[in-house]
Amino acid sequence: DKREFIKKEINSLIAKLFGLWVAEGSVAGGKIIFSLGIHEEKIGLEILKIAKEELGINGYFSKKEKTNTLYSTKT
Repeated sequence: DKREFIKKEINSLIAKLFGLWVAEGSVAGGKIIFSLGIHEEKIGLEILKIAKEELGINGYFSKKEKTNTLYSTKT
C-alpha cells in the first residue's frame, strides 16, 4: 500500500475543497480529477491554490475544447 495520508485539521478552505470535489470530482488512474466547465477556470484556479497551499498537492489544467471541460489533476 503506497497511499500517503496527510494529518491536518480541516479548516474552511479544506472543507470548501472537499465540497467542490464532492460536486465536481472523481478519482481515476490514481489521479484526483475535478471536471469543470470550460467557463469555470476561476474555480479551477482556486482549487489548485487551496490544494497547494493547504495540502501540498500540485496540479495542472488540461483544457478540452471539444467536450467543453476543464480538467485539473494531481501531478
